[in-house]
Amino acid sequence: MKKKLLNYVFIFFSSLLASIFLFEIYASLNPNLFPGYGFKTNNKINDKINKCNNKKNVLAIYGDSFTEWYGNKDENISKLLANKYTNYEVCNFGMSGTYITNYINRFQHTLDSNLNIKKVIFYLYEGNDFSEFKYLKKNSSINDLLINNKNIFDYSNKNSLDRENNIIKNFVKSSKALNIIWREFIKKYFLKNRINENYVHQIYTENSYFEVNLSDVIQRMNNTPQNIKNDFSSGILNENFYKLALRNPNYFTQIFNPGGYKFKIQRNIAQKHIDHINKKCNTYKIECVFIIIPNDEFLFQESKEKYIKFFMFNKNINFGKSRIVNFLENFYDNVYYPHNLFNYEDYIPFDMHMLPSGNKKLANFTYEKFK
Repeated sequence: MKKKLLNYVFIFFSSLLASIFLFEIYASLNPNLFPGYGFKTNNKINDKINKCNNKKNVLAIYGDSFTEWYGNKDENISKLLANKYTNYEVCNFGMSGTYITNYINRFQHTLDSNLNIKKVIFYLYEGNDFSEFKYLKKNSSINDLLINNKNIFDYSNKNSLDRENNIIKNFVKSSKALNIIWREFIKKYFLKNRINENYVHQIYTENSYFEVNLSDVIQRMNNTPQNIKNDFSSGILNENFYKLALRNPNYFTQIFNPGGYKFKIQRNIAQKHIDHINKKCNTYKIECVFIIIPNDEFLFQESKEKYIKFFMFNKNINFGKSRIVNFLENFYDNVYYPHNLFNYEDYIPFDMHMLPSGNKKLANFTYEKFK
């Protein structure tokens, strides 16, 4: 009886492992079906530098999840660029969850490492890379602007260079199949009630130019249907956008067209970052370009409706380029914005990131502007 039971256990786990293995292959071969899984593995800047050492012509790219998205798969933006820049070694230094300050930190670190960098591409996201002004306290100078107690113009912060998971998390993150099991079953059905008032108090830390009222945040959380909160808990929907909507449902309207003094702050911060990068590129004799990735909420009515319904943002009636993008594109000769390039189908549903079709268009646009 005991032996028979052990045989059943062995058959069960063998079948389970075989199923996970086969599903892993299927998921990897169909990136459009599972675009948000198998992501955020270890990202150490020195490991990436070592891969690019002793290369003659390095093309370095920097950015957030848009550059890291799809990891080492053929759909990743750096892989697509490598097919075009055949005389260069394309090195991807992007890391998700970061901002322009982090890109510059990583850029400086690669310069200090004496890589033979000839070209540099910075991918900036219209949806959050120009939002630092929201952290500025009233009547303060932009030189006093702090995020996580760090001055945003201090580009020497070594703590923002790497992302290192524990062994188990990194193993799970490297597998699409395990990610799907974790999100779609374990988190969704066993960890589904974690969005509550304690959750709201944890995210209510922002002392910013955008006024935030705790009772309003709690009310918005209570008004969110439970099934949608479950999807945020499991990661099916983008939780970062939900946190943002809870704190400030007018975020997209304010980012699209901040009025008067707020726009002046936004513009000055963006210029200070870009001027710093351009100066470094001139010093090291590197060709440099900035590509601004459009926010789908500014482009498509379908996206607006989803952000309102699922993320609890207020209605934003704006369409087209944001005010800051329009300014930067006209002010700098190495800042580019892809006009009318993307379709609604190029973006991941309920998310801000690109599907492979969007990445291909982005790579083509980059090469066209920066041959």
